[in-house]
Amino acid sequence: MKKIFLAAALLFVVATETLQAQQIFQLSQYMLNDFAYNPAVAGSRDNFITKAGFRKQWTGIEGAPTTVYAGIHGNLSQKKSAGIGALLFSDVTGPTRRLGVQLAYAYHLPLNLEGTTTLGFGISGILGQAAINFSDLVIDDAGDPQLGNGSQSKFGGDANFGVYLRSTNYSVGLAANQLFASKFNFLGNDEANIQNARHFYLMGNYRFDLNEKFGLEPGLLLKIGQGANPHGGNQCPRYL
Repeated sequence: MKKIFLAAALLFVVATETLQAQQIFQLSQYMLNDFAYNPAVAGSRDNFITKAGFRKQWTGIEGAPTTVYAGIHGNLSQKKSAGIGALLFSDVTGPTRRLGVQLAYAYHLPLNLEGTTTLGFGISGILGQAAINFSDLVIDDAGDPQLGNGSQSKFGGDANFGVYLRSTNYSVGLAANQLFASKFNFLGNDEANIQNARHFYLMGNYRFDLNEKFGLEPGLLLKIGQGANPHGGNQCPRYL
């Protein structure tokens, strides 16, 4: 098993086992970007909502994760039952790059007569490109036949599923992303794949109305990546 050292102090393992990585991008303002993690959020509000953002993690470190995203979701049904949404993203970490688009559909069931509390179920399909620039790798053994040359990219698909409970003062969501754990084969054999890792998200928030003008709304994000320890908020590191 050979160690490949990156300028950003990331570690890849290239040998007789499939690479597993935490590939899903992270967002600092996760309370404002719940649709990025859970497709069941699509159409849960009264209006169409658009979001865009840029995030650079670990500023000053070469090869640090850099994410750009833009998304939109809303409800087309008069009964506010069917939601749709789309998300575009680019995520670059060291010599690796991921580009993708997610298309989501959600169905919301009213749980009371007023329609103020709904339970939504959503699914999204992902079409993405994973790329590695082998020229940016710093290796122990130059000319290693297990490594490629230049930049290589592969296309693949996956899917996310979510459940979202929303009421006037609170919301709770549970999502399972990259359900199929798709593989991206770069070197033409089963010994050098990058495989999607399944991710599970639990999100929640509650708004306390302090008076007619002010309120307090704490929130929580719990993220578990397959093969990784659970972490909350933005403290979950990337595993490569």
